[in-house]
Amino acid sequence: MESNKTFVVSIDEIRQNFVFGDTFSGSYTKSVTLSDGSVREIALRPMMKNGRLVVELKDGTHVSYMGPNGTTTNGKLMINLTEIDLLTNEPTSSTQ
Repeated sequence: MESNKTFVVSIDEIRQNFVFGDTFSGSYTKSVTLSDGSVREIALRPMMKNGRLVVELKDGTHVSYMGPNGTTTNGKLMINLTEIDLLTNEPTSSTQ
């Protein structure tokens, strides 16, 4: 079951930034060429797993899961996700 949430993704290598602030909903795929010339295919897919929202991360043949708001690294790549609702919701204030 996929999530209808919208996310912001940033993908970085230690030496360079590939993606900064791409917004996606559903799934996301991006090929990046690292400084050593190797190409990495990144795929992100939000899903429910054991009753919790997680994001499946495919980096080539490597598959792992990350939270919808966090950062993970795999070798030289760092992937950061933020659920867009967290960026746009303002705290409510009580005036009593």
